Amino acid sequence: MQPVGSIRFRMVLAHGSRGRYARGRIDMTRIQRAMMNGAAGFILLVTPLWADRIRLTNGRTVEGIIEKEEADKVLVNLGVGSMRIARDQIRSIERATPEDMAVLQREWQDRYFLNDRYIPASMTALGKEFRALADRCADAAKQKSRLGELEAKLRQLEADNQTLQKQAVEASRRLTSESPTRDIRRYNEAVTALNTIRARQVVDQDRHASMQAERDATGAGIMGYTRGFLDFADRYRRQSAALRARAGADATELRFLDLLEKRLADMEKAVSTVVVKLRVAGGNTLVNVRVNGKVDGWFVVDTGASLMTLTEPFRARLGQDLATRRDVEVTLADGTTRKAPVVSLSTVRVGTTEARDIEAAILPGSAGGPVDGLLGMSFLGRFQIHLDVSRGELILHEFKP
Repeated sequence: MQPVGSIRFRMVLAHGSRGRYARGRIDMTRIQRAMMNGAAGFILLVTPLWADRIRLTNGRTVEGIIEKEEADKVLVNLGVGSMRIARDQIRSIERATPEDMAVLQREWQDRYFLNDRYIPASMTALGKEFRALADRCADAAKQKSRLGELEAKLRQLEADNQTLQKQAVEASRRLTSESPTRDIRRYNEAVTALNTIRARQVVDQDRHASMQAERDATGAGIMGYTRGFLDFADRYRRQSAALRARAGADATELRFLDLLEKRLADMEKAVSTVVVKLRVAGGNTLVNVRVNGKVDGWFVVDTGASLMTLTEPFRARLGQDLATRRDVEVTLADGTTRKAPVVSLSTVRVGTTEARDIEAAILPGSAGGPVDGLLGMSFLGRFQIHLDVSRGELILHEFKP
């Protein structure tokens, strides 16, 4: 008997199962109908190991482990589900040896270890939680792709807005040079041109606000997965260590933990972790930040600040004309409040990690000492962060599938 592959079988099961980790409650009706009717091109391939081989009267073959035989039907285990075949549909049966079936069962357990039938009873909750986490990982990967699209569109809108702003200035200048009493046609053309530009600006502002809201929501979804993954990994490893240290630990449970650890390690590769050293000065916890790829500064790590902020001297060091998105009201160190312009920074880099299109408010005057601003949540919110002041470290986790 020749070994056969398994890839096409998993594709077939997708009709009746949810993803790779089928729950073991598979509706085999569609598979059975295709098998019994001899659907063109339908081949059921189960495993690269030997198994019971059932040849059907329509010329098709089913491979698996026969679990039960009755006078009118045979029940076949397919690894992640079972299938009943009527006796009158069977032409012949070739049986595998008990040794082959034992090896096949082990191979199934390794491959489909998150299927309900292979999760140890004592670890049902753990297995289901990890299965849900794996589903969320796939969703987070799609969200990450969408996030990249949104950020690219936002950058294009920013560039378009700057162009429109220049056009608006030029149109306003032209309008002031015209007079309705001197040449009404030219005056009306200038008014129309300026109004057209302003209308486009309003539309672009609405699009920008909508995309920014979607970007923030998408980023929050990714951060939710990242937090969930890190929390699960921490709890799993503590639980695993406790179980392995226990005398008389069940071999099935230990094997399940080994398989889960391998899968967890694969998922962990998609979560980047960057550790950045902190500096304490004047009672402030500072981190070195590079803005727009060229100017470094020391910023206070402030999770209570909704926006990143720059001092006026630091903005001057950037030497760039940063377009104002809007104004916000800020409270200064002396307790007074005033309006501060909010600008968009093309890149903000901390350690080896970087984020694009970060909003920052420009604060008047200098913060004093080495402080160039606050590293607030408009940057920190892009990451799952941990601030370890005792060790002088800022830890940034980012999902990078």
